[in-house]
Amino acid sequence: MSKIFLMMKKMSAIGRAMKMLAMLILVLVAYTAAADDYYSAEGGPRLVASSTDARLDIGRTGSVWVTLENVGDVTGMKPKERPSNEDEEMLALLEQDLEMGASEAAGVEARLRSEDGGITVISGPQPGGSLSRGQRLERPLEFQVEVDADADAGTCLFTLTVEYERLKNVMVGGDPRYPEIRFQKEPAEETIPIEVSVFKGPRIMVAGEGEASPGEDFTLDVVLTNRGDKSAREMQIALIPQAPFIWAGDPAVVDDLGPGGSAEVEFAVQTTGDVDPGDYAIIVQVLYRTGDEIRTEVSAALVTVGNSGESKVVFVLPVLVVLSIVLYLGVRDRRLPWKRKRWW
Repeated sequence: MSKIFLMMKKMSAIGRAMKMLAMLILVLVAYTAAADDYYSAEGGPRLVASSTDARLDIGRTGSVWVTLENVGDVTGMKPKERPSNEDEEMLALLEQDLEMGASEAAGVEARLRSEDGGITVISGPQPGGSLSRGQRLERPLEFQVEVDADADAGTCLFTLTVEYERLKNVMVGGDPRYPEIRFQKEPAEETIPIEVSVFKGPRIMVAGEGEASPGEDFTLDVVLTNRGDKSAREMQIALIPQAPFIWAGDPAVVDDLGPGGSAEVEFAVQTTGDVDPGDYAIIVQVLYRTGDEIRTEVSAALVTVGNSGESKVVFVLPVLVVLSIVLYLGVRDRRLPWKRKRWW
Protein backbone atom coordinates (compact mmCIF):
# COMPACT_ATOMS: atom_id res chain seq x y z
CA MET A 1 0.00 0.00 0.00
CA SER A 2 2.85 2.33 0.89
CA LYS A 3 4.49 1.64 -2.49
CA ILE A 4 1.33 2.68 -4.33
CA PHE A 5 1.18 5.86 -2.25
CA LEU A 6 4.81 6.70 -3.10
CA MET A 7 4.20 6.10 -6.83
CA MET A 8 1.15 8.40 -6.78
CA LYS A 9 3.17 11.05 -4.95
CA LYS A 10 5.93 10.88 -7.56
CA MET A 11 3.43 11.12 -10.42
CA SER A 12 1.88 14.18 -8.76
CA ALA A 13 5.31 15.82 -8.49
CA ILE A 14 6.03 15.08 -12.13
CA GLY A 15 2.69 16.57 -13.11
CA ARG A 16 3.42 19.78 -11.22
CA ALA A 17 6.85 20.01 -12.85
CA MET A 18 5.29 19.59 -16.30
CA LYS A 19 2.79 22.36 -15.58
CA MET A 20 5.57 24.70 -14.46
CA LEU A 21 7.55 23.90 -17.62
CA ALA A 22 4.52 24.61 -19.80
CA MET A 23 3.96 27.94 -18.07
CA LEU A 24 7.64 28.85 -18.56
CA ILE A 25 7.38 28.04 -22.27
CA LEU A 26 4.29 30.23 -22.57
CA VAL A 27 6.12 33.10 -20.85
CA LEU A 28 9.10 32.75 -23.19
CA VAL A 29 6.80 32.64 -26.23
CA ALA A 30 4.98 35.72 -25.01
CA TYR A 31 8.27 37.54 -24.42
CA THR A 32 9.54 36.53 -27.86
CA ALA A 33 6.32 37.71 -29.44
CA ALA A 34 6.68 41.03 -27.67
CA ALA A 35 10.00 41.71 -29.39
CA ASP A 36 10.08 42.70 -33.05
CA ASP A 37 12.91 42.26 -35.54
CA TYR A 38 13.06 45.10 -38.06
CA TYR A 39 16.62 44.75 -39.38
CA SER A 40 19.42 42.28 -39.85
CA ALA A 41 22.98 43.62 -40.05
CA GLU A 42 25.13 42.49 -42.96
CA GLY A 43 28.87 42.05 -42.50
CA GLY A 44 30.61 41.71 -39.17
CA PRO A 45 34.04 41.53 -37.55
CA ARG A 46 37.12 40.29 -39.40
CA LEU A 47 40.44 39.93 -37.63
CA VAL A 48 43.83 40.09 -39.31
CA ALA A 49 47.41 39.96 -38.04
CA SER A 50 48.40 43.58 -38.65
CA SER A 51 52.00 42.98 -37.58
CA THR A 52 54.21 40.11 -36.53
CA ASP A 53 57.60 40.15 -34.88
CA ALA A 54 59.71 37.24 -33.72
CA ARG A 55 63.10 36.25 -32.44
CA LEU A 56 63.54 32.54 -33.06
CA ASP A 57 66.98 30.93 -32.99
CA ILE A 58 67.75 27.26 -33.44
CA GLY A 59 68.13 25.40 -30.14
CA ARG A 60 66.58 28.20 -28.08
CA THR A 61 63.28 29.41 -26.66
CA GLY A 62 62.05 32.63 -28.22
CA SER A 63 58.95 34.75 -28.62
CA VAL A 64 56.48 35.49 -31.38
CA TRP A 65 54.54 38.76 -31.05
CA VAL A 66 51.30 39.21 -32.98
CA THR A 67 49.14 42.35 -33.19
CA LEU A 68 45.52 41.79 -34.16
CA GLU A 69 43.30 44.33 -35.90
CA ASN A 70 39.58 44.27 -36.59
CA VAL A 71 39.10 45.30 -40.22
CA GLY A 72 35.48 44.18 -40.37
CA ASP A 73 32.46 46.45 -40.72
CA VAL A 74 28.69 46.49 -41.02
CA THR A 75 28.17 46.78 -44.75
CA GLY A 76 24.41 47.25 -44.74
CA MET A 77 21.04 46.73 -43.05
CA LYS A 78 18.62 44.19 -44.45
CA PRO A 79 14.96 45.08 -43.66
CA LYS A 80 12.96 42.25 -42.10
CA GLU A 81 9.74 43.80 -40.73
CA ARG A 82 7.99 47.03 -41.70
CA PRO A 83 6.98 49.37 -38.83
CA SER A 84 3.20 49.92 -38.76
CA ASN A 85 2.98 52.94 -36.46
CA GLU A 86 5.04 55.74 -34.94
CA ASP A 87 6.10 53.71 -31.91
CA GLU A 88 7.37 50.89 -34.10
CA GLU A 89 9.25 53.38 -36.27
CA MET A 90 11.08 54.61 -33.17
CA LEU A 91 11.84 51.03 -32.16
CA ALA A 92 13.12 50.28 -35.66
CA LEU A 93 15.51 53.22 -35.51
CA LEU A 94 16.74 52.04 -32.12
CA GLU A 95 17.32 48.53 -33.42
CA GLN A 96 19.17 49.84 -36.46
CA ASP A 97 21.54 51.75 -34.19
CA LEU A 98 22.13 48.72 -31.97
CA GLU A 99 22.72 46.45 -34.96
CA MET A 100 25.83 48.52 -35.79
CA GLY A 101 27.49 46.70 -32.88
CA ALA A 102 27.65 43.61 -35.10
CA SER A 103 31.14 44.68 -36.23
CA GLU A 104 32.65 44.17 -32.75
CA ALA A 105 34.65 41.06 -31.79
CA ALA A 106 34.12 40.50 -28.05
CA GLY A 107 36.18 38.32 -25.73
CA VAL A 108 38.99 37.67 -28.20
CA GLU A 109 41.19 34.67 -27.41
CA ALA A 110 44.04 33.50 -29.64
CA ARG A 111 45.98 30.23 -29.85
CA LEU A 112 49.17 29.73 -31.85
CA ARG A 113 50.18 26.40 -33.34
CA SER A 114 53.32 25.50 -35.27
CA GLU A 115 53.05 23.46 -38.45
CA ASP A 116 56.72 22.39 -38.09
CA GLY A 117 57.48 19.31 -35.99
CA GLY A 118 60.76 20.80 -34.74
CA ILE A 119 59.09 23.91 -33.34
CA THR A 120 56.71 23.87 -30.36
CA VAL A 121 54.50 26.65 -29.01
CA ILE A 122 54.66 26.34 -25.23
CA SER A 123 52.30 29.24 -24.44
CA GLY A 124 48.61 28.65 -23.97
CA PRO A 125 45.72 30.78 -25.27
CA GLN A 126 46.26 34.54 -25.00
CA PRO A 127 43.36 36.93 -24.22
CA GLY A 128 42.87 39.99 -26.40
CA GLY A 129 39.80 41.69 -24.94
CA SER A 130 37.31 43.21 -27.38
CA LEU A 131 38.05 44.89 -30.69
CA SER A 132 35.66 47.33 -32.31
CA ARG A 133 35.69 48.18 -36.00
CA GLY A 134 39.10 49.61 -37.01
CA GLN A 135 40.63 48.91 -33.60
CA ARG A 136 43.88 47.02 -32.99
CA LEU A 137 45.44 45.58 -29.87
CA GLU A 138 47.36 48.14 -27.84
CA ARG A 139 49.87 45.47 -26.82
CA PRO A 140 50.82 42.52 -29.05
CA LEU A 141 50.02 38.98 -28.00
CA GLU A 142 53.19 37.15 -26.96
CA PHE A 143 53.71 33.43 -27.49
CA GLN A 144 56.70 31.49 -26.19
CA VAL A 145 58.15 29.15 -28.82
CA GLU A 146 60.75 26.42 -28.39
CA VAL A 147 62.99 25.57 -31.36
CA ASP A 148 64.77 22.20 -31.41
CA ALA A 149 68.54 22.08 -31.87
CA ASP A 150 68.12 20.03 -35.07
CA ALA A 151 65.46 22.32 -36.60
CA ASP A 152 66.10 23.83 -40.01
CA ALA A 153 66.72 27.54 -40.46
CA GLY A 154 64.33 29.33 -42.77
CA THR A 155 60.63 30.16 -42.79
CA CYS A 156 58.31 28.37 -40.38
CA LEU A 157 54.53 28.36 -40.82
CA PHE A 158 52.29 28.99 -37.81
CA THR A 159 48.51 28.95 -37.53
CA LEU A 160 46.81 31.53 -35.32
CA THR A 161 43.30 30.50 -34.29
CA VAL A 162 41.21 33.38 -32.95
CA GLU A 163 37.91 32.83 -31.14
CA TYR A 164 35.48 35.55 -30.12
CA GLU A 165 31.80 36.35 -29.70
CA ARG A 166 29.86 38.42 -32.19
CA LEU A 167 26.43 40.03 -32.20
CA LYS A 168 24.08 37.97 -34.35
CA ASN A 169 20.82 39.89 -34.03
CA VAL A 170 18.94 42.51 -32.00
CA MET A 171 15.21 42.45 -31.24
CA VAL A 172 13.26 45.30 -29.67
CA GLY A 173 9.73 45.71 -28.35
CA GLY A 174 7.47 47.42 -25.85
CA ASP A 175 7.27 51.13 -25.18
CA PRO A 176 9.91 53.12 -27.19
CA ARG A 177 10.60 55.17 -24.05
CA TYR A 178 11.33 52.00 -22.03
CA PRO A 179 12.09 49.43 -24.72
CA GLU A 180 12.64 45.76 -24.21
CA ILE A 181 15.87 44.76 -25.96
CA ARG A 182 17.13 41.27 -26.73
CA PHE A 183 20.71 40.65 -27.92
CA GLN A 184 21.42 37.39 -29.69
CA LYS A 185 25.11 36.49 -29.85
CA GLU A 186 27.05 33.62 -31.36
CA PRO A 187 30.62 32.28 -31.20
CA ALA A 188 32.95 32.85 -34.15
CA GLU A 189 36.38 31.56 -35.12
CA GLU A 190 39.01 32.70 -37.61
CA THR A 191 42.23 31.02 -38.73
CA ILE A 192 45.16 33.25 -39.69
CA PRO A 193 48.38 31.84 -41.24
CA ILE A 194 51.61 33.43 -40.01
CA GLU A 195 55.15 33.01 -41.35
CA VAL A 196 58.12 33.42 -39.01
CA SER A 197 61.82 33.18 -39.82
CA VAL A 198 64.07 30.85 -37.83
CA PHE A 199 67.70 31.97 -37.68
CA LYS A 200 71.02 30.31 -37.03
CA GLY A 201 74.10 32.45 -36.66
CA PRO A 202 74.25 36.25 -37.12
CA ARG A 203 71.15 38.23 -38.00
CA ILE A 204 72.08 41.67 -39.25
CA MET A 205 69.40 44.36 -39.06
CA VAL A 206 70.00 47.56 -41.03
CA ALA A 207 68.42 50.93 -40.25
CA GLY A 208 69.22 54.21 -41.96
CA GLU A 209 67.60 57.57 -42.66
CA GLY A 210 68.88 60.77 -44.18
CA GLU A 211 67.86 64.14 -45.57
CA ALA A 212 69.19 65.60 -48.82
CA SER A 213 68.80 68.61 -51.10
CA PRO A 214 68.83 68.38 -54.91
CA GLY A 215 72.33 68.69 -56.38
CA GLU A 216 74.11 68.56 -53.01
CA ASP A 217 76.11 66.04 -51.02
CA PHE A 218 74.82 64.70 -47.72
CA THR A 219 75.82 62.18 -45.04
CA LEU A 220 73.81 59.01 -44.60
CA ASP A 221 74.09 57.29 -41.21
CA VAL A 222 73.55 53.53 -41.28
CA VAL A 223 73.15 51.53 -38.05
CA LEU A 224 73.81 47.79 -38.09
CA THR A 225 72.58 45.54 -35.27
CA ASN A 226 73.34 41.84 -34.83
CA ARG A 227 70.18 40.15 -33.54
CA GLY A 228 71.60 36.68 -34.12
CA ASP A 229 73.44 34.30 -31.78
CA LYS A 230 76.86 34.39 -33.43
CA SER A 231 79.31 37.12 -34.38
CA ALA A 232 79.48 38.61 -37.86
CA ARG A 233 83.18 39.09 -38.71
CA GLU A 234 85.05 41.08 -41.37
CA MET A 235 81.94 43.01 -42.33
CA GLN A 236 81.93 45.30 -45.35
CA ILE A 237 78.99 47.63 -45.90
CA ALA A 238 78.32 49.37 -49.21
CA LEU A 239 75.62 51.56 -50.70
CA ILE A 240 74.43 50.75 -54.19
CA PRO A 241 73.24 54.08 -55.60
CA GLN A 242 70.46 54.52 -58.13
CA ALA A 243 68.63 57.62 -59.32
CA PRO A 244 68.50 60.24 -57.88
CA PHE A 245 71.78 59.26 -56.14
CA ILE A 246 74.85 59.17 -58.39
CA TRP A 247 77.64 58.43 -55.92
CA ALA A 248 77.71 56.80 -52.49
CA GLY A 249 81.30 56.88 -51.32
CA ASP A 250 83.62 54.02 -50.43
CA PRO A 251 82.54 50.86 -48.55
CA ALA A 252 82.75 50.90 -44.75
CA VAL A 253 84.41 48.16 -42.70
CA VAL A 254 83.43 46.68 -39.31
CA ASP A 255 85.83 44.03 -38.06
CA ASP A 256 83.48 42.21 -35.67
CA LEU A 257 79.86 42.60 -34.58
CA GLY A 258 78.89 40.29 -31.73
CA PRO A 259 75.41 39.13 -30.72
CA GLY A 260 73.35 42.11 -29.57
CA GLY A 261 76.01 44.55 -30.74
CA SER A 262 75.47 47.63 -32.89
CA ALA A 263 77.73 49.70 -35.12
CA GLU A 264 77.17 52.98 -36.96
CA VAL A 265 78.83 53.88 -40.26
CA GLU A 266 78.61 57.01 -42.41
CA PHE A 267 78.47 57.44 -46.16
CA ALA A 268 78.92 60.54 -48.28
CA VAL A 269 76.19 60.55 -50.93
CA GLN A 270 75.67 62.86 -53.88
CA THR A 271 72.22 63.75 -55.21
CA THR A 272 71.31 64.85 -58.73
CA GLY A 273 69.97 68.37 -59.26
CA ASP A 274 66.83 67.48 -61.23
CA VAL A 275 64.94 65.44 -58.63
CA ASP A 276 61.40 65.84 -57.33
CA PRO A 277 60.90 66.18 -53.56
CA GLY A 278 59.99 62.93 -51.91
CA ASP A 279 61.18 59.89 -50.01
CA TYR A 280 63.66 57.67 -51.88
CA ALA A 281 65.23 54.35 -50.91
CA ILE A 282 68.90 53.53 -51.35
CA ILE A 283 70.19 49.94 -51.21
CA VAL A 284 72.49 48.84 -48.40
CA GLN A 285 74.49 45.66 -49.02
CA VAL A 286 76.31 43.89 -46.15
CA LEU A 287 78.91 41.17 -46.66
CA TYR A 288 80.33 39.27 -43.68
CA ARG A 289 81.86 36.00 -42.54
CA THR A 290 80.36 33.60 -39.97
CA GLY A 291 82.43 30.51 -39.34
CA ASP A 292 83.50 29.18 -42.73
CA GLU A 293 80.49 30.73 -44.47
CA ILE A 294 80.27 34.07 -46.29
CA ARG A 295 76.86 35.73 -46.24
CA THR A 296 75.36 38.67 -48.09
CA GLU A 297 72.36 40.59 -46.83
CA VAL A 298 70.56 43.37 -48.67
CA SER A 299 68.32 46.03 -47.14
CA ALA A 300 67.35 49.65 -47.86
CA ALA A 301 67.66 53.04 -46.17
CA LEU A 302 65.19 55.89 -46.59
CA VAL A 303 66.32 59.34 -47.75
CA THR A 304 64.07 62.42 -47.79
CA VAL A 305 64.87 64.82 -50.63
CA GLY A 306 63.51 68.37 -50.45
CA ASN A 307 61.84 70.42 -47.73
CA SER A 308 59.81 68.61 -45.09
CA GLY A 309 56.80 70.82 -45.81
CA GLU A 310 56.55 69.74 -49.43
CA SER A 311 54.39 66.85 -50.55
CA LYS A 312 56.19 63.53 -50.61
CA VAL A 313 55.93 60.35 -52.60
CA VAL A 314 57.75 57.15 -51.67
CA PHE A 315 59.62 55.71 -54.66
CA VAL A 316 59.82 51.99 -53.84
CA LEU A 317 59.22 50.02 -57.05
CA PRO A 318 62.63 50.72 -58.65
CA VAL A 319 64.31 49.64 -55.43
CA LEU A 320 62.44 46.35 -55.42
CA VAL A 321 63.68 45.64 -58.94
CA VAL A 322 67.27 46.43 -58.02
CA LEU A 323 67.02 44.38 -54.83
CA SER A 324 65.90 41.38 -56.85
CA ILE A 325 68.86 41.76 -59.20
CA VAL A 326 71.31 42.16 -56.31
CA LEU A 327 69.95 39.12 -54.51
CA TYR A 328 70.21 37.08 -57.70
CA LEU A 329 73.79 38.13 -58.27
CA GLY A 330 74.60 37.50 -54.62
CA VAL A 331 73.39 33.91 -54.88
CA ARG A 332 75.18 33.32 -58.16
CA ASP A 333 78.46 34.92 -57.14
CA ARG A 334 79.18 35.92 -53.53
CA ARG A 335 81.65 38.63 -54.50
CA LEU A 336 81.36 42.40 -54.27
CA PRO A 337 82.88 44.73 -56.85
CA TRP A 338 85.62 45.78 -54.41
CA LYS A 339 88.31 43.46 -53.04
CA ARG A 340 89.97 44.38 -49.82
CA LYS A 341 90.35 40.88 -48.42
CA ARG A 342 91.25 37.70 -50.21
CA TRP A 343 88.52 35.50 -48.72
CA TRP A 344 86.04 36.56 -51.39
